[in-house]
Amino acid sequence: MNGKQFHSFKEMRKAMERPEHIPEYLFGKIVKVFQDKQFGFIKPDKAGDEIFFHFRAIKNEHGSPDSEMCVKYMLGQGKEGKPEAKSVIILAWKLPSDTIRILPAKVETENFALALNYLLEWFPSKKGERKIDIPDDFLKNIEPHPSFETVLQYVKTRHAKTIETIKTTHLVNDSLSAKLTWRMVVGLGNESVHETSMTLHHVYGVPYVPGSALKGIARDMAIAELCEELGNNEQLDVLDKLFDVSFAELEKLDTSQKKRDYVKSSGTVSRENEKHTPQDATIDKILAVWPRFRTAQQVFGSQGEAGKVIFFDTFPEESVKITTDIMNPHYPKYYGSEKQAPSDWQNPIPVPFLTLENAKFTFALAIKRKTGDAFAQDCLNAAVTWLKKGVTEHGLGAKTAVGYGYFTEQTR
Repeated sequence: MNGKQFHSFKEMRKAMERPEHIPEYLFGKIVKVFQDKQFGFIKPDKAGDEIFFHFRAIKNEHGSPDSEMCVKYMLGQGKEGKPEAKSVIILAWKLPSDTIRILPAKVETENFALALNYLLEWFPSKKGERKIDIPDDFLKNIEPHPSFETVLQYVKTRHAKTIETIKTTHLVNDSLSAKLTWRMVVGLGNESVHETSMTLHHVYGVPYVPGSALKGIARDMAIAELCEELGNNEQLDVLDKLFDVSFAELEKLDTSQKKRDYVKSSGTVSRENEKHTPQDATIDKILAVWPRFRTAQQVFGSQGEAGKVIFFDTFPEESVKITTDIMNPHYPKYYGSEKQAPSDWQNPIPVPFLTLENAKFTFALAIKRKTGDAFAQDCLNAAVTWLKKGVTEHGLGAKTAVGYGYFTEQTR
């Protein structure tokens, strides 16, 4: 670090991530090529004179350089101190030639989702003719556009209007506000051009939490609470399957044994080639119209009936900070297709992924209003309670076992 003193680990880590002596890449387009003399000139994206480069400065294999090729490069000094492009990397855009001619080498967009998933830097891979590689530092260097805050303010205003409108026909609870204690990643395993992913709104391009994810975590907490209430070590997946019990169908059955058989078959799950069925005490409680179970069933629904409570998507309320983190599998050949035994001589291969850090959210839920229906209010209150427990005690999104996705409730 050239003898530089640091006052905190955070300051030292930041310096290690991007040392001051490493220059930034610039972007441009090749405008002149002299194949016989093995050199050419690059026109910078930003205003400036054409910059000389030698073919030996090209760092990736992409055939012979040619006019109209987009490149990124580091600016250095050549003979007599004149500017010269160093560490030139040819960017291979899969676009029509006339489109490439009018596009700058670095296409920028305010939409972070487009920048992450579509405007990629890549180059042909040595793994095969039709394979491509994305630079290792792509996720690290990509940054959210400053327009994030403007977009989020618009979304917040639009969301507030939606809530006010729906209050005429629905009971609404938007009192739960919570802030991340550290980081969160939602959608880590979604399909992506990268090895990892992050859920971004397809229109606004900002990170958000889909209502389906909120409903899932609330449902998990409801099932855990119901199992605890049973006190008989009922299996979670069995109780989850019991949500498919139709009380309307139960009423049609004329004997208690038929009702027991119906509940038992509704809650039977197959796991590891074995069938697991509800315990007798659980069946008895359901047949006695277990109040908390009926509430959960109405909130979340089943295979035959939609849930009554609406879980709205939620967006960060304050400035968004997206941070790169890594997973570091130490035995890649064990986890990969080769299935070699874990051994100390295998090299760890860090896998970068994006996280949302220290963001604040407000969660809104609603249920259709019915005159004099206290049960609807009970369902809404229960859903909010389960969601609160889920985000504060269980964690939301991926990697909750290592501290991701936990919230603390905020006063409004």
